[in-house]
Amino acid sequence: MKKGYLELRLLLLFIYVSLRLQFTMAKHPHHHHAQNRDCYKCPPGFGVERPCSHFHDTECGACAPDHYSSHKSSWRPCYPCSRCGAGLYVAHRCTAKRDTVCDSCHTYRGPHNEDFYERCVRPLLDGATNATRNVHSHSSQAKGR
Repeated sequence: MKKGYLELRLLLLFIYVSLRLQFTMAKHPHHHHAQNRDCYKCPPGFGVERPCSHFHDTECGACAPDHYSSHKSSWRPCYPCSRCGAGLYVAHRCTAKRDTVCDSCHTYRGPHNEDFYERCVRPLLDGATNATRNVHSHSSQAKGR
């Protein structure tokens, strides 16, 4: 009688561990495939809002403004668009399917767009204007002495 009781307890323990493992794996989004099935991959321009699990397929949503997703994925969300730092300008703006492309202000090839003139040319012109004003103000002060 004790042998049957031990076998029943082992069977119940096995079932408990199996179910526990299934629910644990379903909670973690880095598991891309649920029980060897292929999960739907969100297309570029869409990010994962709810990853695939044992109980449901991947749920996708369109990328919000200033966010992008450039690859098919069953686990990646949309990413924030990159911003161009000092000495750089936006050569190509971010879209839902492509990140921002920055280029150096010291480039001689294009595209020379509005952002190039705002971030690269205007500071040079403003600096030259201020330098000219400083030279004129210093020379007029020297004449007055």
